[in-house]
Amino acid sequence: MDTDNDSVPDGCDRCAGFDDALDADDDQAPDACDLCPGFDDRLDADGDGAPDACDACPSEPTLTAPDQPNGESTCADAIDNDCDGFTDQEDWHCSGLCAFPCADLNNDGTVNLLDFAAFAGEFGGTPESSQNATCADLNGDNAINLSDFATFATFFQSSPTATPPNCS
Repeated sequence: MDTDNDSVPDGCDRCAGFDDALDADDDQAPDACDLCPGFDDRLDADGDGAPDACDACPSEPTLTAPDQPNGESTCADAIDNDCDGFTDQEDWHCSGLCAFPCADLNNDGTVNLLDFAAFAGEFGGTPESSQNATCADLNGDNAINLSDFATFATFFQSSPTATPPNCS
């Protein structure tokens, strides 16, 4: 029996009541049952059932959206509750510390113009406002100022290993 007339017997129908042959994004999920239209539903790195392209937390299997978008809700559950890519032990919301090497504000392994742009955006601020601000306070004096800029300049075009505030 094929009650939706899509040439797929009801017992094998992937999208009952709709035409299984209609699949605009070619992800083997019929359009009417597609969880993430326009993207491949089969890509789910964290195995939570939400396709990566439509998963606000693609690296956290227990969440598909942040439960606390402005910081970790708890720092003892080993979950990336704010979906920023850092679990409790490495999240600056929990530790108050920078997990990135000195002056490498985008954590790509080299201090370059991308890091300078991020540093410039935090200049004059305080480390409490963001991960980048915490990492831009290279000397740990609770201010992002010329002293930090001088230290930043010494790391430019290098691959540091120490983390703030141990950057002098």
